[in-house]
Amino acid sequence: MSILRIFTVNVSSYRYLLNTKNLRLLTLLTNELSSTSAKSNRKIWRSRDVRKSFVDYFNKDNGHLIVPSSSVIPTKGQGTYFTNAGMNQFKPIFLGMTDPDSRLSSYRRVVNSQKCIRVGGKHNDLDDVGADLTHHTFFEMLGSWSFGDYFKKETCSMALDLLTGVFHLPKDQLYVTYFGGNEALGLGPDLEVKDIWLSLGMAASHVLPFGTKDNFWDMGESGPCGPCTEIHFDHVGHGRDAAGLVNRDCADVVEVWNLVFIEFNRLPDESLVRLSKSHVDTGMGLERMTAILHGSRSNYDTDLFQPLFTRIEKVTGAPPYRGRTGADDSDLIDRGYRILADHARMICVAIADGLLPGGDNLEHKLRQIIHRSMKQAEDIFRTKRGLLLSLVDDVVQSLGDTYPELEKNSEKIKEVLRQSEENYFQMKAKGIQAFERMLRKEGVPSFKLAGKTVWQLHQGRFGDPVFLDQIMDLAEERGLHIDMDGFYRKQQEFKEQSQTASAKMAGSKIELYFPALDVLWERGVPNTACSDRYNYTKTDGHYAFPSPRGQVVALLTEDRLTKSVSSGDVCGIVLDRTCFYHESGGQAADHGTITTESGCFEVSDVQDFYGYIIHIGTVTDGSIQMEDFVKPRIDEEFRLACMKSHTATHMLNVSLSSVVGDIAQKGSDISGEKFSFDFSSLSSLSVDSVQTVEEKVNTEIKAGLDVHTRVLSLDEALKIKGLVYLGNEDYPQHVRVVMIQDSDTQVSSEREFFSAELCGGTHVRNSADIEHFCITRQKGVAAGTKRLSCVTGKQAVQAQENGRTLKEMFERLEEEVKNHLNPIGWLETVKNINKLLQEDLLPKVIREEIAGKLEMLGETVKHEYNKEIQKLIQQEILQLQTECPKYIVKQIGCQTDNKQLMKAIAELKITQPTAVLAEGERAYLVLLCAQKNNASASEVLQSAKDVLCQSINSKVSVAKVGKDNIGHMLVVKGNLQPSEIASVIQDSFVKSVSR
Repeated sequence: MSILRIFTVNVSSYRYLLNTKNLRLLTLLTNELSSTSAKSNRKIWRSRDVRKSFVDYFNKDNGHLIVPSSSVIPTKGQGTYFTNAGMNQFKPIFLGMTDPDSRLSSYRRVVNSQKCIRVGGKHNDLDDVGADLTHHTFFEMLGSWSFGDYFKKETCSMALDLLTGVFHLPKDQLYVTYFGGNEALGLGPDLEVKDIWLSLGMAASHVLPFGTKDNFWDMGESGPCGPCTEIHFDHVGHGRDAAGLVNRDCADVVEVWNLVFIEFNRLPDESLVRLSKSHVDTGMGLERMTAILHGSRSNYDTDLFQPLFTRIEKVTGAPPYRGRTGADDSDLIDRGYRILADHARMICVAIADGLLPGGDNLEHKLRQIIHRSMKQAEDIFRTKRGLLLSLVDDVVQSLGDTYPELEKNSEKIKEVLRQSEENYFQMKAKGIQAFERMLRKEGVPSFKLAGKTVWQLHQGRFGDPVFLDQIMDLAEERGLHIDMDGFYRKQQEFKEQSQTASAKMAGSKIELYFPALDVLWERGVPNTACSDRYNYTKTDGHYAFPSPRGQVVALLTEDRLTKSVSSGDVCGIVLDRTCFYHESGGQAADHGTITTESGCFEVSDVQDFYGYIIHIGTVTDGSIQMEDFVKPRIDEEFRLACMKSHTATHMLNVSLSSVVGDIAQKGSDISGEKFSFDFSSLSSLSVDSVQTVEEKVNTEIKAGLDVHTRVLSLDEALKIKGLVYLGNEDYPQHVRVVMIQDSDTQVSSEREFFSAELCGGTHVRNSADIEHFCITRQKGVAAGTKRLSCVTGKQAVQAQENGRTLKEMFERLEEEVKNHLNPIGWLETVKNINKLLQEDLLPKVIREEIAGKLEMLGETVKHEYNKEIQKLIQQEILQLQTECPKYIVKQIGCQTDNKQLMKAIAELKITQPTAVLAEGERAYLVLLCAQKNNASASEVLQSAKDVLCQSINSKVSVAKVGKDNIGHMLVVKGNLQPSEIASVIQDSFVKSVSR
């Protein structure tokens, strides 16, 4: 048997043999490798050579346009999972929904190398990473596309030519599959593809039919789809027949390239209709092809991973990587190598594209991967800090020339990992504390932790939330099992409750599906003309908004087109032209009305569906028919408020950058005169910084800067110095640039603007129209991501006024405390200040300042107030003791608590049955007391207590009222008035005393 069949030929094999000094096996291996190399004359390829050869073949030799990789972070509308395939950015082309002005609409032949991450969703490889030699969280997909250009013959021909002519793979080690047909779909076998392969010289025994599962590709449950042909490689070769191993999950025979022919559209009823244009989508994994060209079955035996393994070995002193799996890898060292190297690549790419670890969605996935890596470093390599960080430079060295954002953001990646490492160890410590607290409260189970308890621990009931993997580790250390079924049931209940809540929140919107829109597209209905949303004017400080006459071209109810709608119907209306702004760029959709001669429609939402502007709302009067002429009218006050806030977001962005340094806008939510602004920054945002930013924006507002909008080619716009734009956004060939500057409107790459930003939103014509700007709140929404809540216009003016009122109120309190004036009124003042601190319309700077000062002053206020209350109670009781010899019932007109109430009475000598009533913080308080050694008084007291307990919902406890007195403290529940409580006590005292 060949020594190569016993021991895989790769870099790790040599390293292992050298370390173990097995000279005999090393000699045999070297001779076999030399012999094999001479026979095949095959070079060892570097990954960058494989990538470049693929791209050059399609670009230089076959006229394909090189398109850069899109971000691994999906843009809005592309879903909530990472970019996991090369075709994601081209979906609009497949759907026939490209904007005519988009770069996508010009694509015919395209090639690229796409960054992909498969963590979460349908394609989730996380659990397999490390366990085998082929799975990854991050990988590169080499892809070629034809959009309505060439089809099957050219695709197969180029694929075979690249594999055999450029990569020099032996044709007899290649197997190809084709679609074998499906009667249920009404499709026969793809004999065209079979014949093409045979005509290209593939042996008939190497051309194999397979069914829908392996050889028919779908984008989703509905939409573009078609048959595919896959190319597989047999590692063994030597003339053997490996046809029976194709598509059998055999490590010796692996798929290397999938060629998809998109020629059908699957309808919701699962029937297929042929597309007017056919497309080609091919995908080849760089890691697998590089491994094949290395002569290895393991993707990890290539230059994509070996430098990372070397670094891990050097930093940790661990044994060299040997490529072991399963039972052979008993110490899990090699599994740890693979996990760390793979995860380091994924983490660096995600952070470079703008993602930061956090608590939700993709941010949570990233944090999970980072923590998983640190756990490997700690558990397997016995290295607590710095290992993951040490791999960043090697990842940048490997991928940076292809993806320059890695080089650009390398320091940011390192800083994020430093912070994440610190957070990881803090999280571990807090997790242990929460776990111990859970055991103390719930008791140590004999065998198994209940699923409900684990869920509560996970959610933070016993302290900070604890990750499930840490809970499992802590349970294992204590010999405990976890009821995982119970845990997952609670998790599912939580998800269902959250989904229900989300559905209720979104209840005002209706879902409009593609089938109805497909009909419009197939009928050739033009997209909605929507330039009127920008055609507003400003004269003498007043804005005028157009209301152009339009016509109804579609009425939609749920997923169907209809000819008419009537009063009460919730529906969507498509017009041939509109002045309504649809939700986009963070700006809320316009509100307003659409009226016809026979009906009125109230617009609550406006959405863009690939060029068709859907006005969503309710028919409030009469009926509306297809082809009716309409008069649309927007809510002008709301639109103007949105314009003020949208321009303010641009000014805020610039001001933040000048104060904080490098920031990246993560999103905004603009609705009327309030908006939120999310941004990532590794620097902290102090209260002083917030104040500086706010002052900068208001300075520019008062300066009255002109706001201009220009439509430029994308290339021309990108030359503007300081231009702000989103890196992972797909911009059209012509873009709107919003520039905030002085009266000079010249556009030049040398010109410095206060702000220049790519934006499709609506804006004021001059910054002075914003009136005023105020930051009201700041909070973190993810690690490194902050959110500022802001207001503009009248709301900002009101916030400023509230701030002045708050400062004046606190200054009066401060003066009164300093001079000891009216201490009885202090607590009410503090309550009013706290109430105002909760107001939304309040400057954050003033909120923080007053809250801090109030906390410092609070103890003094409380102490002095309590002294005055005790004194007041004592004075009034002493006076009543002379005026009311039989009993005392006294209501105190100030708030106190049971402790202060008892303390005041304890210093008095009670001479008759006494009841003191006072308002507590959350309930009404009743203190019953009497002389300790007075039997008749004690009897009166007991009777009053019994009567109160029977007639009033209250909690009773023994009151500590001094050594010479006895007492009961009642905390009254419910809405009973103090006068009613006093009346009940007085009646009881009267009856008891008269006996």
